Amino acid sequence: MFWLYRANYFSSSSIEGLYINNNKAPVLEGPSAEVDTLKINSDFTFENNTWGKGTYRLAGDRITFSYKYEYGEASYSTTIDRPLFGQTIRIALNSDLEYYYEKIK
Repeated sequence: MFWLYRANYFSSSSIEGLYINNNKAPVLEGPSAEVDTLKINSDFTFENNTWGKGTYRLAGDRITFSYKYEYGEASYSTTIDRPLFGQTIRIALNSDLEYYYEKIK
Protein backbone atom coordinates (compact mmCIF):
# COMPACT_ATOMS: atom_id res chain seq x y z
CA MET A 1 0.00 0.00 0.00
CA PHE A 2 1.25 3.47 -0.88
CA TRP A 3 0.77 6.37 1.54
CA LEU A 4 1.05 9.93 0.37
CA TYR A 5 2.39 12.31 2.98
CA ARG A 6 1.85 16.01 2.40
CA ALA A 7 3.68 18.54 4.51
CA ASN A 8 3.40 22.29 4.07
CA TYR A 9 5.95 24.68 5.45
CA PHE A 10 5.39 28.40 5.49
CA SER A 11 7.90 31.13 6.29
CA SER A 12 6.98 34.46 7.86
CA SER A 13 7.71 36.21 4.55
CA SER A 14 5.35 33.89 2.62
CA ILE A 15 2.40 34.49 4.96
CA GLU A 16 3.06 38.21 5.44
CA GLY A 17 0.16 40.28 4.17
CA LEU A 18 -3.49 41.18 4.56
CA TYR A 19 -6.24 38.57 5.00
CA ILE A 20 -10.04 38.73 5.13
CA ASN A 21 -12.41 36.19 6.69
CA ASN A 22 -15.08 34.36 4.67
CA ASN A 23 -17.35 33.21 7.51
CA LYS A 24 -20.89 34.46 7.83
CA ALA A 25 -21.40 33.25 11.41
CA PRO A 26 -19.34 33.80 14.59
CA VAL A 27 -16.43 31.50 15.41
CA LEU A 28 -15.59 30.67 19.03
CA GLU A 29 -12.67 32.96 19.99
CA GLY A 30 -12.55 34.06 16.36
CA PRO A 31 -13.98 36.77 14.16
CA SER A 32 -17.64 37.68 14.16
CA ALA A 33 -19.94 37.49 11.16
CA GLU A 34 -18.86 40.98 10.13
CA VAL A 35 -15.91 41.55 7.84
CA ASP A 36 -12.73 40.93 9.81
CA THR A 37 -9.20 41.60 8.61
CA LEU A 38 -5.93 40.10 9.75
CA LYS A 39 -2.61 41.78 8.99
CA ILE A 40 0.43 39.53 9.40
CA ASN A 41 3.86 41.15 9.56
CA SER A 42 7.20 39.47 8.83
CA ASP A 43 8.50 40.43 12.30
CA PHE A 44 6.14 37.85 13.91
CA THR A 45 3.50 40.41 14.91
CA PHE A 46 -0.11 40.72 13.76
CA GLU A 47 -3.06 43.10 13.93
CA ASN A 48 -6.67 41.95 13.91
CA ASN A 49 -10.13 43.46 14.50
CA THR A 50 -11.06 40.63 16.92
CA TRP A 51 -7.84 39.84 18.78
CA GLY A 52 -6.14 43.24 18.57
CA LYS A 53 -2.34 43.25 18.33
CA GLY A 54 -0.12 40.34 19.24
CA THR A 55 2.55 37.93 18.12
CA TYR A 56 2.49 34.67 16.21
CA ARG A 57 4.58 31.52 16.03
CA LEU A 58 5.01 29.26 12.98
CA ALA A 59 5.67 25.50 13.00
CA GLY A 60 5.37 23.90 9.56
CA ASP A 61 1.74 24.34 8.55
CA ARG A 62 0.57 25.51 11.99
CA ILE A 63 0.30 29.06 13.28
CA THR A 64 -0.38 30.18 16.85
CA PHE A 65 -1.56 33.72 17.55
CA SER A 66 -0.89 35.09 21.06
CA TYR A 67 -2.61 38.22 22.30
CA LYS A 68 -3.78 40.04 25.41
CA TYR A 69 -7.42 40.63 26.26
CA GLU A 70 -9.40 41.94 29.22
CA TYR A 71 -8.89 38.77 31.32
CA GLY A 72 -5.19 38.24 30.62
CA GLU A 73 -3.47 36.42 27.79
CA ALA A 74 -4.87 34.05 25.20
CA SER A 75 -3.83 32.18 22.09
CA TYR A 76 -5.46 30.67 19.01
CA SER A 77 -3.73 27.82 17.20
CA THR A 78 -4.74 26.70 13.71
CA THR A 79 -3.46 25.52 10.33
CA ILE A 80 -2.25 27.31 7.21
CA ASP A 81 -3.05 25.88 3.81
CA ARG A 82 -2.62 26.55 0.13
CA PRO A 83 -5.19 24.26 -1.55
CA LEU A 84 -3.36 24.04 -4.89
CA PHE A 85 -0.02 25.39 -6.00
CA GLY A 86 -0.44 29.01 -7.03
CA GLN A 87 -3.67 29.59 -5.10
CA THR A 88 -3.86 32.05 -2.23
CA ILE A 89 -2.86 31.12 1.30
CA ARG A 90 -5.67 30.41 3.76
CA ILE A 91 -5.61 30.35 7.56
CA ALA A 92 -8.28 28.05 8.99
CA LEU A 93 -10.87 29.31 11.46
CA ASN A 94 -13.17 26.28 11.40
CA SER A 95 -12.21 23.47 9.00
CA ASP A 96 -15.53 21.63 9.32
CA LEU A 97 -17.50 24.70 8.20
CA GLU A 98 -14.78 25.80 5.74
CA TYR A 99 -14.30 29.16 7.47
CA TYR A 100 -10.91 30.74 6.92
CA TYR A 101 -8.91 33.91 6.41
CA GLU A 102 -7.87 34.29 2.78
CA LYS A 103 -4.85 36.33 1.75
CA ILE A 104 -5.82 39.32 -0.40
CA LYS A 105 -2.50 41.24 -0.46
